[in-house]
Amino acid sequence: MPMSRKPRQKSQIGLYHITMRGNGKQLLFEDDADRRRLLSLVRSSLSRFNVKLIAWCLMGNHVHLVASDPDDNVSESMHLVMSCYATWYNRRHGHVGHVFQDRFSSTPISSEEHLLDAIRYVHFNPQKAGICPYGEYRWSSHLDYAERDPAIATVDLAFVRLAFPRACDYRAFMDASDVVVVRPSAGGRIDEDEALDVGISLVRSFGLSELSDVKALDKAKRNEILAAMRSAGLSIRQIQRLTGVGEWSIRKAG
Repeated sequence: MPMSRKPRQKSQIGLYHITMRGNGKQLLFEDDADRRRLLSLVRSSLSRFNVKLIAWCLMGNHVHLVASDPDDNVSESMHLVMSCYATWYNRRHGHVGHVFQDRFSSTPISSEEHLLDAIRYVHFNPQKAGICPYGEYRWSSHLDYAERDPAIATVDLAFVRLAFPRACDYRAFMDASDVVVVRPSAGGRIDEDEALDVGISLVRSFGLSELSDVKALDKAKRNEILAAMRSAGLSIRQIQRLTGVGEWSIRKAG
């Protein structure tokens, strides 16, 4: 008998960090026309169900959204986005089969601090992935926060002004961040898809090229990096898988 799907966790304050992923990690976008189409569907579908878009970022094989959902309509709005985009993508590119990996995932946001962490994480995604500095990436809501032009705004500018009264407040918030930005989650855990990105970003911040380099370091340096990985939210099992360092060594380092 197939296992039943876990019910979606609800946010007590109606805020969510939403992720959509390509099926089998396939690319979701072939070109900018695809990106414009998905963003248009996100904006129109969320608006239809009274879900406010707070932040977004379109990556190659996944999409991040931060949204306010006071009426508990996020499931309906995301189902509409994904079904309409899948139809568009398959017709346009002659693709057959699923476009998205199962349903979307949504992490409930529990506080103002958690919300700001989610916005920072979403905007930092291209930089963390090694694509370009976050301020140079075209396909995120960063410009809405940095420029606040109502003529081209894609998110709720009233929220932007409430969270960051001046554009310089937002820039200072982003610039004060460390190089390694960890996916925020209600339980403080990083999922398996994000663990590799976080691990690579962290070891590179220590001047290493590969995760496998950690195992060959002297004990003091190795323990410093292992402790940083634990602090970043990686589990012992994830660190062991990524670095090849034994469980007991990781426990002692942390």
